[in-house]
Amino acid sequence: MANEMLELDSADGRKPKAAFGAVGAVAGVVAFIATVWALQPLQFHVVNYTAQRVESPRYPLTVMYLVGLCLLTVVPALWAAWSGLRLLCWSTLGRCLWPLVLTVPVACYAFVDVVPPFYLVLLMVLGLTWTGYRSGLRWPVRAAGGTPLSPPLLRGEASGDAGSLHAAAVTSLVVFIIVLTYVHTRLQINFFEHFALGHADFGHFTEELKNVLAGRGLRSDSFDNTRLGWHFVPMLYLLVPGYWLWPSPYYLMVCSALLVHIAALPAYYLARRLSGSVAVGWLIGCAWLLLPSQSRLVYSHTYGFQWIYFAIPLIALMISTGLTGRWRTCLVFVVLILLCKETAAAATLGWGVYLALFTARRKLGISIAVVSLVYVVLCVSVFIPHFAATDSYQRVDQFGDLGSSFAAVALSPFRSPGLLFGRLVRPQAIYFLLILLAPMALTPLRGWRVSLAAVPTLLLILLLRNSDWLSIKFWHQATVLPFLFFAGIATLGDGQLASSTPRVVDWLRGGRIKDGRAIARGVALAMFVGAGWGHYLFGFSPLSKSYDLYAAHAPFHAPDPRLATVTRLREEIPRNKSLHATERLAAHFVDYAHIYTKADMKGADYVIIDRSDRWDASGLPQKARELAGDPAYWLQLQEGPIVVFRRVVAGVSEGE
Repeated sequence: MANEMLELDSADGRKPKAAFGAVGAVAGVVAFIATVWALQPLQFHVVNYTAQRVESPRYPLTVMYLVGLCLLTVVPALWAAWSGLRLLCWSTLGRCLWPLVLTVPVACYAFVDVVPPFYLVLLMVLGLTWTGYRSGLRWPVRAAGGTPLSPPLLRGEASGDAGSLHAAAVTSLVVFIIVLTYVHTRLQINFFEHFALGHADFGHFTEELKNVLAGRGLRSDSFDNTRLGWHFVPMLYLLVPGYWLWPSPYYLMVCSALLVHIAALPAYYLARRLSGSVAVGWLIGCAWLLLPSQSRLVYSHTYGFQWIYFAIPLIALMISTGLTGRWRTCLVFVVLILLCKETAAAATLGWGVYLALFTARRKLGISIAVVSLVYVVLCVSVFIPHFAATDSYQRVDQFGDLGSSFAAVALSPFRSPGLLFGRLVRPQAIYFLLILLAPMALTPLRGWRVSLAAVPTLLLILLLRNSDWLSIKFWHQATVLPFLFFAGIATLGDGQLASSTPRVVDWLRGGRIKDGRAIARGVALAMFVGAGWGHYLFGFSPLSKSYDLYAAHAPFHAPDPRLATVTRLREEIPRNKSLHATERLAAHFVDYAHIYTKADMKGADYVIIDRSDRWDASGLPQKARELAGDPAYWLQLQEGPIVVFRRVVAGVSEGE
């Protein structure tokens, strides 16, 4: 029994311990209730890391999820305390619920008309994950006589049930992935039909797939560069057959939702392999699905699909196969990751350094690191310039004043150390790291060796000039997430789990616990609780707080009048025509011969302007009056904010 792993107090000391535990448990629960109350009117901005008081109706499913989260936080502690040892019950409960003291700072804001700072909310999440950790450590699997106390799936170690439990766990995870893919695809479609998804970037990707089928390569008509002239992404061609079968923007919406969630399966398999427990693996797989980052990546601040998402399951599989000794398969995934995008070489570089420093495969690690460096140099100096209209690699401009080339950026620690260090320690950088780590219960710090593999990619992100990109709302985190999350999983197989531990670790556990299986259950429950609360507070889905605003926004739940206009235009304008459209309209016309979105008109057959498009940066919405007086264009339609001009062809009358 898990409680027997604790160093039990003497009989004389049990009653004081029980009384102290009872007081701690009650105080923790009271603080927790006040915290939940304080959270209700708040929304959390995950770009500028602030809390905002926003009164809105509560979406019923979100409320139900919150109730479930509260039960998930408290019930495991109650179950752990029910051990049959009546005098130790309250002592155990106090140990489990004592970390709820970290919710007290946020609870205080339930009684004042002020919003809590963001760091206190992250501290609250850590307190909840700590409670889950301590409860999982003490989860009673069997009574003293061997009678099972937990359901089979929660026990997970029963050999007789292993096959059926494994099948049930995998099936449920697959079902969850399908459901989440469907839900997020439907939400994307609704945003799309209400012109809340832009042509950049998912429209550009759709356009590129269309142009491949037309024999023009991975090209977006608005740019002189092909996609390979911006980033070296040869594996993007793998999406072409799917687009041939389903030539629609919806295709990439499905891909986006599927790619960010499917890594739950390798997470489950690795956790089960390392812990020997189906229950642990299942909790870890569910934790991946609930991470707030996943639900934010799908939309990427209205940019939508990003090709780098393809690297997420590949990195997860690379780590899984490497940690389980399947080196040939691991190398295959290394190659595939390199072919995803030149910036993904930072991920393989980090993995190579990890292997070289912390495993017996030092030569393999050094080889991977060297190949990654050589590959990225070839990409930025040979491959990409070959396809680029400017004969150079232009994406280094994202680093701003740090340098105009990769060599200059690499030398920036010596050329401009103050600027470089300032970017690494700016508040957004610190918050970005914390919002990644807190929902994972800080387990990547325990598995720091694997986490170090994320450092090259993290440096690229933290050094970006635009601090807004240091947010889970954007896609830059995509190749960091698998390393951090799987670093937490790697701790399940740490050979030191059941050995002697420092006092601080015993304090974190609330006692000296030497059972490796109990510790694995604690880690899994902590990550599950952390991901669940992180999703509620910072994610976007019908289970999150932010969904309250979406559900209460009436325009999103009624047909957008502009959509009827777009539908009629698609029926009237032949597909072989070229169009110039504003940002949010353009994505609805990606299947036309050419679609342009930049300032240059390029002699398009039709110009379609949405004068209400606040996202358009080309200046086209302001050109409607100018075009109305241009003899080269004829005003074909003006309906609501949408204005359509048709280019006049010599010898053809305006009405034709």
